[in-house]
Amino acid sequence: MIGFWEVAFLVILIVLILIVPSKLPQIMRDLGKAIREFREAMKETGKTTEDVKKSLSEPLKEEEK
Repeated sequence: MIGFWEVAFLVILIVLILIVPSKLPQIMRDLGKAIREFREAMKETGKTTEDVKKSLSEPLKEEEK
């Protein structure tokens, strides 16, 4: 089943194709860059979270010994 965000994306894409065909390649390039940066930020956040978990769990393991 198609959700709201999928329909919204298709509507925006159709409007862009009909209204601004000359700017479409630049818009898609910028959108791709934004998505790539978002994914990299999410990966970095995940790594930072893992580092924090490890640094917090190490003192607990030392106390158990």
